[in-house]
Amino acid sequence: MTIHTNDPINQDSAREIFNIMSMYATLRNNPEAKVKDLIKSSKFFLILSIAGMAIVGILIVLKGFDIPNTVMLAIWVMFFLLLLTFNITANKRVKELIANFSGKESDIILDEEGIEIQSDLQNVRIQWKNVANARAFDHIVCVFSKDASGLSIIAPIRYKDGIFGFIRDNKIDIPVVDKPA
Repeated sequence: MTIHTNDPINQDSAREIFNIMSMYATLRNNPEAKVKDLIKSSKFFLILSIAGMAIVGILIVLKGFDIPNTVMLAIWVMFFLLLLTFNITANKRVKELIANFSGKESDIILDEEGIEIQSDLQNVRIQWKNVANARAFDHIVCVFSKDASGLSIIAPIRYKDGIFGFIRDNKIDIPVVDKPA
């Protein structure tokens, strides 16, 4: 069975792909694990770190510079910079996903041996015996490999019935999670 795709990737799909790939090992080993929005979480902690820096700044103004306050401020600043770097990098990666994969033609090929994606950008094949699980998320379907290579086949959610139907109809023995956690 061959599924031809050229679907655009929107912001929500790209963020979901980023979050899934960031949690790859967890989702490979626990197909029903909840996917966390890492970008949203990092924004919360950015705000928290700004508040922490402000509180320490007030303490420094009130008590003057001393070693504990200076160390605390340095820790909050490092925490803020780390989160800021993560947030900028994550948002850049989401934009790259949209630019690199949106509307690009690819074929997802399912046969008795495995699942494969072929496109100008990538050719990936995973044998069924090396598939850890297949899962539907809010915007995409992902087939995870068992090994730590990070290989996966990702398709828009609208192809879920075709992919899961092939797995079911051919009695392929892999866990399939049809509903997002």
